[in-house]
Amino acid sequence: MDNKVRVNAAISYLFLGELFLLAKSNPNFNHPFIRAHSKNAVKIHLIFFVSIFAYKYFWGFFNFLNFQIPVIQLSINTIITTALFLIFTFMLLRWAYKANSWIGVEDIKIGKDYLKMESELMPWKLTETQKMMYISSYIPFIWLIVAGKYPSEINKYWSKIGWLFSVILVLLILNGHSDILLMFSFLYICYVVYVWLMMIIHTKVIYNLFTKNIPDLSEVYIYFRAWFWYFLDSIGVIFGKKEEVSFENEKNKIIRKDKKFLELAQENFTSASIAFSNKIIFIPVINIIYIPKYIFDKKSIYTVAIAQWLIITASLGAIYYFAESFYTNLQMILIFPIFLWIANLDSNPFYKIPIIFEIYVLLDSLTFWIFSKFKFLKGKKNEVKEVSFKV
Repeated sequence: MDNKVRVNAAISYLFLGELFLLAKSNPNFNHPFIRAHSKNAVKIHLIFFVSIFAYKYFWGFFNFLNFQIPVIQLSINTIITTALFLIFTFMLLRWAYKANSWIGVEDIKIGKDYLKMESELMPWKLTETQKMMYISSYIPFIWLIVAGKYPSEINKYWSKIGWLFSVILVLLILNGHSDILLMFSFLYICYVVYVWLMMIIHTKVIYNLFTKNIPDLSEVYIYFRAWFWYFLDSIGVIFGKKEEVSFENEKNKIIRKDKKFLELAQENFTSASIAFSNKIIFIPVINIIYIPKYIFDKKSIYTVAIAQWLIITASLGAIYYFAESFYTNLQMILIFPIFLWIANLDSNPFYKIPIIFEIYVLLDSLTFWIFSKFKFLKGKKNEVKEVSFKV
């Protein structure tokens, strides 16, 4: 089967199945494999929404659901609601993965492979420093630095667990679910201790098999942008504005643009000189001293970094202004950009921080590219016409 069929079937679970079924006359979506998975995706979505609605509507009639379990201080209602969302997420990921593996709906069965462990490398051949670096892949946000500066097969898989936990951690803090956060953190710590003991005592490096299929953060960034454009293109196909759509093409287009951006930046921005220290760039507020450098220095390799971190400084100020307090959970959103930049400070000063870079490009276009460094690149190379920085 065409690779496009596989990708379309997989992303139908990302709330696109309903749109695919509506476009039954379109050759891009009327393949039996796609329609089978789209129908299955719609069933899962309906089951989830009906379950949540029914539970939330009727649970108030049962007072025992408000009972808080001793020690963990969680109500039965909280546990049930969390379980429903976790089950739904697991089902979507499971079926999307199977669709991506060319497995039909009728052939999918829930197996035990997600619970298996494998030994990848021999820990007794590793030094204490290496072992410490590997286990650090599980520490929230620190995994960004470890995975970037100490790449290995172990860090590759373990850091995927680390980034998932980091995202969940931030979401729980932002939503104020301290009870769920406590329980989730406790379970996570138990798991990390278990992995560490298996490495030290039983000389086994273990990981869940499902981590092989979890994309790393850079892949997630590419998939997110590709999915956004693919979603818009899908709507265009449904209403007859476009004739063809391909998620794989969108993804490859973004990869080519990112590669071209890096090549042009490395060729045209060559000056590594900077006042004080490059580490000051990622210190909010203080980094405003580099505004003149951004405006007047046309060769600095820190141009992209300065622009992005000035936006982070402005974002932090906006958060404090609207929250009317210096003590707000919203500032947790900026933890990811900080650690992402620290991880790439020496290896890739042109690193594009997800979302922040898109905000910069948007602001650049709104100011008619007056201070744009990308306009400078356009003047240096005609090939830059192939590159679009609008994500």
